[in-house]
Amino acid sequence: RRVHGGADGDAAIVDPLDAIEQMQAMQNARRQRTATRAKVARPIEASAPEPVVRLQRVVEDIQAHFAQGTTVAAQMALGSDRDNTDISRLVRGQLCSALLRIYWHGFKSSKLIGRYHIWSFFESARDSLAEVDRSSPLSIAQAVRTINELHDGMPKTDSTRDAKFRALIVYALSYKVLHIWVAQLDENEPVVVKWYEGWSVSRSGLIRAQIIKILNPLVQYPFQLALDFEISGFDLTDGITSPKQAPVAKR
Repeated sequence: RRVHGGADGDAAIVDPLDAIEQMQAMQNARRQRTATRAKVARPIEASAPEPVVRLQRVVEDIQAHFAQGTTVAAQMALGSDRDNTDISRLVRGQLCSALLRIYWHGFKSSKLIGRYHIWSFFESARDSLAEVDRSSPLSIAQAVRTINELHDGMPKTDSTRDAKFRALIVYALSYKVLHIWVAQLDENEPVVVKWYEGWSVSRSGLIRAQIIKILNPLVQYPFQLALDFEISGFDLTDGITSPKQAPVAKR
């Protein structure tokens, strides 16, 4: 950096030209991200519910994030929460929040004391699967079982259940099966009817098809995300911090 040394030990003063160059570089980076996002096709109908529109925009942001990498190595680094903090913010912060809104829409949470959490829906789906599906390492049942064991001993609160939901999304992305799992959950009619109102997003075949179509492009990206990110000393309430060699989902 260009600096002017102050007289008699005064603090160095940054050259104004240096500051201008930094501002121009930041503006160019913003324009590049905007241009990349504009190239992404939007398969959303004008009448799509707000949670679905939000999901589409988040997926576009993830695509723009990976578009920064022009080599296989660069893409791998962009998809790893060991090497890139932005991917944690995009997935655990934005993508999971968008999907959480979708799964809370029309969810039958009421019960005699307290309320049900959407994690109950995923556990019901696990229990309803055939034995052959429950034993597959790529099955929803196996993922739910693994995540429950991983969070065993943690407080049985909604915050912990939210963390389990985010871990499930991370698991699905790492194995490239998120869109497949969403389709399988939608096709499990008895469980969907049990947990969702007739007017919910989850009970609309057209909207469910839109959601699956929106998620499908994520299969092409090399996500390497730690399942135990939130139980290894990380605080997502005050911002994402760089993880310390947390293990990723094993394939």
